[in-house]
Amino acid sequence: MADVNEEQARWAAVHARVVEQEKLIGFERFDYDDAWAVGSALVAAARGTGLPIVVSIVFGEQRVFHAAVAGSTAVNDDWVGYKINTVRRHNFSSYGVGSQYRSEGRDFDAESRYDNSRYAAAGGAVPIRVAGSLIGVIGISGLPEADDHQMVVDALASHRSRAIPAELRVGN
Repeated sequence: MADVNEEQARWAAVHARVVEQEKLIGFERFDYDDAWAVGSALVAAARGTGLPIVVSIVFGEQRVFHAAVAGSTAVNDDWVGYKINTVRRHNFSSYGVGSQYRSEGRDFDAESRYDNSRYAAAGGAVPIRVAGSLIGVIGISGLPEADDHQMVVDALASHRSRAIPAELRVGN
């Protein structure tokens, strides 16, 4: 039982960091040019370090940026879509949703009642908020979930000329 409680406590700490991260990455404006800039920066970083990711950015139902880096697969395209759907449904990052479920000892796939072929509470998709309102989602797939999440958060923070404090980081 101690192992279960320790695991839930670990996920609760991750969840708290994700909540704080999201407070740091809102925007006063975010448009097509911003989507191109952030998406392109993610692709450049992935190419520069050999990371096999897919990057996708949506505004509402419109995909405004999508790119696949060498080594990624169609499975990554699917997963980024599942994660984006989760953000749209919950208005919270896919890693935040997953960490909340895990901190409560719950299984998202079994308990959310969502179609598992359309939703995933795995790290990598983050809401784009303007003045506090959800206007889009940026997602990546191809790395371990904490790293997918952190890469997106870092890209959004960098676009705001901010850095995520070390104590709030959840991945590399």
